[in-house]
Amino acid sequence: MIFFFLWGLCYFAIFKFSPFSSLKKGQLLFLKIFDIEEELYCGQIPGIYALEEYKFFGTIFHELLEYSRVFGLPPNSFIPRLRVYLGRDLRFEKEVEKIFWEGMAQFLLIFIISWAFKFYAATIIPSSTNYWALILQISGPISFVLAFFFLRKQILLPFSPYFGAYYKLWALLKVGCSTGEILGKSKVLELRPKASALKQIHRKIKRPLKSWEQQGTPIAPLIELVMEELWEVYDQEFQRFHKMLKIISFLILAFFYLGAYFMLVWGSLAPFLIDLEG
Repeated sequence: MIFFFLWGLCYFAIFKFSPFSSLKKGQLLFLKIFDIEEELYCGQIPGIYALEEYKFFGTIFHELLEYSRVFGLPPNSFIPRLRVYLGRDLRFEKEVEKIFWEGMAQFLLIFIISWAFKFYAATIIPSSTNYWALILQISGPISFVLAFFFLRKQILLPFSPYFGAYYKLWALLKVGCSTGEILGKSKVLELRPKASALKQIHRKIKRPLKSWEQQGTPIAPLIELVMEELWEVYDQEFQRFHKMLKIISFLILAFFYLGAYFMLVWGSLAPFLIDLEG
């Protein structure tokens, strides 16, 4: 039974489950943006492009390139900077991928060592299988995966609508659309941030936006500053995600796997110790 669980865990982790399946799409998007940038710099008119969907980057690139085609938004005003941020995001994702699979590899290694010891000890001192230890070790990777998705959802996903709204706002302002069209398409005033970092950023732009809407106060420089700050906060949150993932990996290793290992050691040696006392 242990062998089948081990085989199933490896098969599922490697072939059926990949929390980083979108990373390949991000890399393809990065290469595609390079090609588009080269075409545009050679004088080609912006066209309709098929872009990979990677987080919010694919949508933002698609919409801004559409604004370039329809409204004449200069591609060099957004492509180089966004490409840099995309490359940085891909590097962060690769680091997260490394942390994730290193954690899974450690879980698997201790699982193998634990049960190899158990089977070896059973050939010398017969003992029953400790199912509590098995349950603990099965729960370890499941808890790690659930924690991974929960943290990603709580920390990183809330940024997507803000990047989309702010870039639409910036682009529509740059091409000179009407106030109603800008606010209607960007939907920036409809955003309701919950995270404290996003609340602080959005608060900086909300009141000036209303002033711009009512009095026509220039707001484009402020939007660019707010977008820069949003990227900075996004990077900080990604780093926090890294640290929390490492901490959770360590805690699962210490509690679920080392705890189960000591249970197996005690279960294997207990009959021998009882015989010695007898």
